Amino acid sequence: MRKFLLFILIFILGMSVYCNPKPGPSIHIVMLTIETKTQWSLSLLFEFKPDSLKIIISKDTILLSNYELHLDDYGIYTMYSEDFLDSIEINPAGDIIEILLDYNVLGTATLAFGDHPKSIIQAPVVGQSIVLDYYSYDNILGESRYYFYTIYDPTNGVLGTMKGTIYDVNLRPIINENLTLMGKHFSTNANGNYSVPIYAGRFSFTFVCNYLGKHVSIKEINVELYPGSIIERDIYLLEGINTSVLDIEKERSPIRFFPNPVSSFGKLCYEIDLPILSGNMSLHIFSIDGKLLQSQKVTDSSGEIQIAQPKGICRIVLKMDEKRIVTKSILIE
Repeated sequence: MRKFLLFILIFILGMSVYCNPKPGPSIHIVMLTIETKTQWSLSLLFEFKPDSLKIIISKDTILLSNYELHLDDYGIYTMYSEDFLDSIEINPAGDIIEILLDYNVLGTATLAFGDHPKSIIQAPVVGQSIVLDYYSYDNILGESRYYFYTIYDPTNGVLGTMKGTIYDVNLRPIINENLTLMGKHFSTNANGNYSVPIYAGRFSFTFVCNYLGKHVSIKEINVELYPGSIIERDIYLLEGINTSVLDIEKERSPIRFFPNPVSSFGKLCYEIDLPILSGNMSLHIFSIDGKLLQSQKVTDSSGEIQIAQPKGICRIVLKMDEKRIVTKSILIE
């Protein structure tokens, strides 16, 4: 089962790299399994082969070279705690792992979980793993893909269930309606009740999708779910659920920048419309030849960037949990 799961992960990330090439080598943490503090394994995927690797777990630093890791048939490298002479501990209740390629020159990856202050997902129980996954969101304009960390359980997989009642803006149940959440289709019954499988993890939802694929805003829902478990959450719509094709045409991208063109050394505003609000979201401005010019942490669904570049065309990239979500071009004049 572990080999099959890793095969799926390498396929997912391989397609992502092919569809969204990045400027320079990068690394992905694709699986973390913890049995005890001193018994654990960590699986990594490199887009390009670095010369050195630095792993920081809490206050312990591991320096590796020439891939002193276990390579499987799918191109994923795994390190096991028993490989090291000195005991390297991971706190099962919450910790942070940082990966640096060639001493932070070629790329980084971070995974914080459990009760760590920078945590993006709850701690797995013994026998479970934290894995990188994705879901697709389709509408008439094409496909969008969202990457996130989820909990994998050998018996229950990566899904739990959320159920409840959906209400419109007038607090009336939404009956016999087809909707989508996290790429999963579901329907309400004659009483407005619903049940939908969602990925295990820690998420915040701010919209569902109607049958045309339009984002319909909802009152924010926060969930923390383990595989095979069930939670109850009622959904309250903040707008009408029906839409037209013209409305969808306005939503070609989950992020909008304005003004575009923007004045040199002026302020560029942004609005982000994503179903998951991550605590590890950032914007990066690249020159047309792929050189990183600016980076900025994103803490809200809207904000502004102080442009510190001369005139020219740049590419601005939105990343969530170190994964590229969307790329847009901007003109600085």
